[in-house]
Amino acid sequence: SVQNFNDLMAADVIYAPRQNGAEMYDHLRRLQWEGKHVIYELDDDLHNVLPSSPAIAVYHKNSEALRSVEKFVSSMHGITVTTPELARMYSQFNTNFAVIENFIDFSLRDWGVDVSWNGIHPVFSPKPLTRPSEWEGKIVLTWAGGATHKTDLEDAFPYIRTILEKYPSTMFAYYGLWELFEEANIKGQIPLDRVFKIDPRHFLEYPEGLRGDIGLAPITPCQFNLCKSALKVEEYMAVGMAVVASNFGPYARFGKRHPNTLNLVGNGQFNSWVEAVGDLVENPDKLKLRQIQGRQLILDNYSLEHNYHLWPMAWEAIIKRAHAGQAGPPTQPLYGGKYVTFGSVERNDKCPCGSGLKYKSCCRGAFG
Repeated sequence: SVQNFNDLMAADVIYAPRQNGAEMYDHLRRLQWEGKHVIYELDDDLHNVLPSSPAIAVYHKNSEALRSVEKFVSSMHGITVTTPELARMYSQFNTNFAVIENFIDFSLRDWGVDVSWNGIHPVFSPKPLTRPSEWEGKIVLTWAGGATHKTDLEDAFPYIRTILEKYPSTMFAYYGLWELFEEANIKGQIPLDRVFKIDPRHFLEYPEGLRGDIGLAPITPCQFNLCKSALKVEEYMAVGMAVVASNFGPYARFGKRHPNTLNLVGNGQFNSWVEAVGDLVENPDKLKLRQIQGRQLILDNYSLEHNYHLWPMAWEAIIKRAHAGQAGPPTQPLYGGKYVTFGSVERNDKCPCGSGLKYKSCCRGAFG
């Protein structure tokens, strides 16, 4: 573990996730001067944080934090990001980047899966998933997320209420800050006797709170969400939930990569959340099959244990390009107009998902 600057001097590659402090910048630059390779890491579009997010207080337009991020990204040997959209956004500050997706860390946290190793290959042994006694005989719809997903949650609540009214066998499990639920429920008016509250947990215990039958992944079409990964879908499936998600950005890409694994709302798939959830509630055999197959899909393709080799490969490629002088800002400036920016989307505007279609003919159906 790293305790001080001297510990960093013993390393060959320093990985710096989302740093923006002046003191840390000086440390990392000194490490570069000492011949160390310093690589920055980003997993969110910090330049387009939603106005409803608490993070806007730090990452607002012309903020010191954003200027600092730009300074870090521009001066490091390279950057790693989690999606192609993030790579496109931040290549205006540094052209030397690699895309490494998010994966599920089965051997580091308790996802209900025991992990052993057969030589260099992981062996997964999924354990039976437990359910609270209050869920007996119920189909539980689960939403999990933090304050950056406030807008997504508010948009989804009216649909969740309608689903609960239509299907008496369903419950809604809310996993997050209760204050956020109360704010969103002003619009949604979900009856509290149909809500199961799961309090937030520390990062290390987070997977233990993820339980339910159907995971809900609504996502509002905007630049910030366009740049996000499909990690939420992966987390739901890792603990054996079927998934209903907006047919936008990362979830649309996941659905195209793995057909018939998600119920996607909008853009030619299901026309509404009620229809998409109802398809699973009314077909219990399909629901069970999705749960089993989805969990196996994540174990086979999206585990950290199967993909840990991607990091040293990415670092090696970044370092090689940096040594060849292929790092830092592009020689020709890339202007902001090349990127989708956050703002209201009108019916006849081009869809933020990048399809080239008008919003009304593309993702608008996912959000009403």
